[in-house]
Amino acid sequence: RLLVLPSDADENWLAQMLADDQFDVESLRHCIAINQSWKAATGQKAAAAMGAWIAGSPMQRRETLSDLSDLFLTKKGEPRSTTSLTKIDPDYNEYAARVIAGIQQVSQMATMLDLTERMVPALRLGRAFALAWDDAKKREGVIDFDDQIRQAAALLSRRELSDWIRYKLDRRFDHILVDEAQDTNSAQWDII
Repeated sequence: RLLVLPSDADENWLAQMLADDQFDVESLRHCIAINQSWKAATGQKAAAAMGAWIAGSPMQRRETLSDLSDLFLTKKGEPRSTTSLTKIDPDYNEYAARVIAGIQQVSQMATMLDLTERMVPALRLGRAFALAWDDAKKREGVIDFDDQIRQAAALLSRRELSDWIRYKLDRRFDHILVDEAQDTNSAQWDII
């Protein structure tokens, strides 16, 4: 959820982003036609590669997305020169920009999906540790520093107790000195 991915996101989900009803294949078809009109071998090769990509299934498209990307973007991720193509059709850059946007969207989602696959095991381990830590504290009858902060904040947020606690503290302290204030979190400031 934090990475704005559906809970069932996987390679099939990514591949569906490349299906005809999701990806801008119409703009890609315009790019093919314009490249075919360019008599140079570069244009013919590009048109053939784009056509082969469109002919593939969504999963095949997913597997060869980097090949399609290479037709539109340099290794640095910048759009390739289109001078010869815009002479044939001045709208070529608009079609190419829409195709590039689709490629970048799927690539970004692939990166996020890869990130989740790396994070999920660590999060599961962290959750298991946190639950075991809470059980151990309950079993031993102890609290840690975070518990002290949480309980103090909860106590001070209870209207029926907070006024009395403030009254008692106000009679004892004239000042509060906060050492290492840069390391103070919002819950600690709420207490202060």
